Amino acid sequence: MSVNFTYADFDGLGYSNSTITTVIGIVSFINSISVNVIKYEFILACIGVVVNVFHVIILTRKTMRSNSINVIMIGIAACDLFNMSFVVYENLLDWAPSTYLSQMIELWASAIKDDLRRLTAWLGVLMAVIRLLIVKNSLNPKFKCLSYPKFSLIIMLIVFIMSTFWSLFYWARLTLIEIQPWKPAEHCVGFPANFTETQYIVAVNTVFVNDALLMAQVFLITDGILKIIPTIMFPILTFLLVRELNHVEISRRKISVAQSRDESSRNDHTTNLVILMTVTFMTAEGPLGVVYVVQALVTNSNGFIQMTSDLMYIFGLFVALNATTHCLICLTVSSQYRKTVKDLFMCQSCTGRKPSTITVTAKASVSSIMTWILTTSQIIFNILTLLCIAFDIVLFSCIIKHRFFSNSNNRTPFVYITVMSWSGIIGKISDFFMVDSWPIAQMIDPVDGYETYRKIIGKQITLIATFAYLTSIFINWFMTCHRVLILLSPAKAPAWFTDKKLFMYCSTIMALVLINLLIPYYSPCYVNFNALSSLHETACAPSKHIVEPKLNSLNQLVLQLTKFQNLYLIWVPVSAVIINSTMISYIKLSRKLFKKQSTLSAATIKRENSMIRQACFIATYLSIFEVGYLFMRFYPETFGNFSQDVQSITYQVRLLASCSLNFFVYFVETKSTRSLILKFIGWKKTNTSLVSTVSFTRKNA
Repeated sequence: MSVNFTYADFDGLGYSNSTITTVIGIVSFINSISVNVIKYEFILACIGVVVNVFHVIILTRKTMRSNSINVIMIGIAACDLFNMSFVVYENLLDWAPSTYLSQMIELWASAIKDDLRRLTAWLGVLMAVIRLLIVKNSLNPKFKCLSYPKFSLIIMLIVFIMSTFWSLFYWARLTLIEIQPWKPAEHCVGFPANFTETQYIVAVNTVFVNDALLMAQVFLITDGILKIIPTIMFPILTFLLVRELNHVEISRRKISVAQSRDESSRNDHTTNLVILMTVTFMTAEGPLGVVYVVQALVTNSNGFIQMTSDLMYIFGLFVALNATTHCLICLTVSSQYRKTVKDLFMCQSCTGRKPSTITVTAKASVSSIMTWILTTSQIIFNILTLLCIAFDIVLFSCIIKHRFFSNSNNRTPFVYITVMSWSGIIGKISDFFMVDSWPIAQMIDPVDGYETYRKIIGKQITLIATFAYLTSIFINWFMTCHRVLILLSPAKAPAWFTDKKLFMYCSTIMALVLINLLIPYYSPCYVNFNALSSLHETACAPSKHIVEPKLNSLNQLVLQLTKFQNLYLIWVPVSAVIINSTMISYIKLSRKLFKKQSTLSAATIKRENSMIRQACFIATYLSIFEVGYLFMRFYPETFGNFSQDVQSITYQVRLLASCSLNFFVYFVETKSTRSLILKFIGWKKTNTSLVSTVSFTRKNA
């Protein structure tokens, strides 16, 4: 619909009248284009529905769904089919404008469309990454699983779940409310006299209305960035893919017998298909991502908001073109696709020859299965660790808001939660490097990639990760001492553990931990984690040298300190478990058997008991990692007999226990912090019946 812009639409931006006049001319021109584009978008959407139905039918044939790239293309085609169908539905809708059914369908369809639009671009990135890895590691059996359809299905499911969670962040806040009844216009015939129908509109629940604009801005900016990132990644991946193809072509010329011309041509066609589809995604998603970010930043100008909405309509035309061209690209580039089309629409007797049938019996080896399991576990580890990092950030933000921007009298262990959340964030980011550095480095340089990484930043990453982990262990042990003193002297202990003093105590502990780690770090016996053995190795360990080196007194001290820490560190969380369990048992017995009365209030007693359980739970959870490490130290030969895949999987399981510590302690186990977090993110509803609308709207192009 055409809009007449005025100077008032651009007030508050500090522009002169002449500048505003120029801006109005530009914005009006964009608006006139968007009005005409809507008509063509509907036509393209109708064509896109027909083309993508045909595209899905072809891709789901047995001959096409035999490799991972085609399976991902099925996912992209299904997403395109739904998105184009929704555009057609919006233009053909001929119901009363705001019935409950029509509004509910539009709400859910818009949410699904938002989810699938984001998913489509990332599936394109995934397709390019998998193709790059397949080409780069064509002779490596460990990467053979990347070409299996099951691998693509698992990856697509993981990406879909992540995209859905992000969509829920915005759409779960919306609901339907009743407004004034709808009455048909005079030119609408076929309705009885005095006919009315209840109308509904989509609105934001009042639980979220206070931060509705902020949350919408955060969603738009993040969603825009999630569209821009694939646009940046596509040319990088395309460049790497072309470069790798050149390397493969050079190798093929040297050993031309190793691969037939047909197989070479088929691989090149698949790569060309990936490259062409990445180009179409760049043109469709990149501009929209920029517009999303701009719309979130210009909320104080109605004129610019309308301009960004018009740009979304215009760039929506490119989205429709992108969805329509995928089938044409496949027909042009892929000989396998064309053959499948011929086989589907032509009887085999018309082809002039009988198709040859080749039966191949393959038996999956144990190593390939373990490699597939390792790849899957690594992906799951990365996703869960990302979620745990997000939880730590939310936990820290929640506790800051509760402490400094809330009138609540409920006291929370502010210092402890702050230290645990920040050590968790730093530690998990370091864990990403420790776990993912090996496959990434091997992908870049299969010969010396990982060792090069270890020489450059390996010991620094090991230092940071170990510091974060030891901080959690010793802070938990200090929490246990805190609880013991409160139990022994409930009247005096609160004065010993004010927030300022707790901050000083925790800072001292962290400083001592850092000094303890810096001594070996700056010595020749520095510690460097090795993902291949899942062990922290010292540079001067006897196993690192053919001839046992002669160590000076300082190096011997460092080596003994490292050995002592490896053998006896487990007793820190174990002793905390024993002490906390004893305190819990003592408190229960003293209340039941001796009827011992406490001078503390019921709320304080409840809080102290909760903190005792927290300390006990933290210590028990940290013991999981240490027990596994102790087993590796006591039985190195037994652990060494396991395959490298098994060793890596066991390490990821142990490390995940440490990464998910804060989530299980402060969300699953502790009700008070769980309530604070749910209230902070808007999932703890106090009054679901009260709703309100907001003026900030979002166009789903």
